[in-house]
This record gives sequence, C-alpha cells and structure tokens, in this order.
Amino acid sequence: MKANNLVSLYNARVKQTKEITSEIVINTITDLIHPIAYIPYDKKLEIIDKTIEESNGTKYPTPERYRNLIINLILAYTNIEMDNSAFDILSENKMLDIILSTF
Repeated sequence: MKANNLVSLYNARVKQTKEITSEIVINTITDLIHPIAYIPYDKKLEIIDKTIEESNGTKYPTPERYRNLIINLILAYTNIEMDNSAFDILSENKMLDIILSTF
C-alpha cells in the first residue's frame, strides 16, 4: 500500500467516527497495514545490516540513519511501500509513531 493511499483510507475511516480515541486510531491503522506481530531475531539483524549497508561505509547524519532504519522496519513489518517520500508523507500526517506502535 502506498503511503498517500494509507493516509486517504485512514482519513476516510476516522471521518465517519464521532469520537476518535487512541484505541480507534491504532485499530484503524492496524487494520489497514496488517502488521506482522513478530520477526525473528536474525531477520532483525538483517534489517540493521541493511541500514548500515545503505550508508555505503560512510558516516552520515543520525537523522538520515534513523530515517533509513524506520523505512526498513516498516517495510519488514507492514504492507506499506516505503521510500523517502513515503517517510515524509507519514511523518507529516503524524502516522509514523502510530505505525511503529503496531509492532
């Protein structure tokens, strides 16, 4: 699922809700992204290695490394198609922390 589609679907669903609670927000996001509850430790190490690999052996700013780690985690745990623009879309719509809390 593309990030802009997720935002549109989420907004359409919560628009129909009279009182939006944190439980409704998390349940709606979870229903849309189908997060994997658990990834084996070895797979988690692969995610970290991939994030380090993406640095091409150079040191780069912590915010960029953070962004790459978040993108790789969301790719591994959800059905969201992630790249730098998707990261910005989800961040702008205050969905990153909510998505991360689902797994």
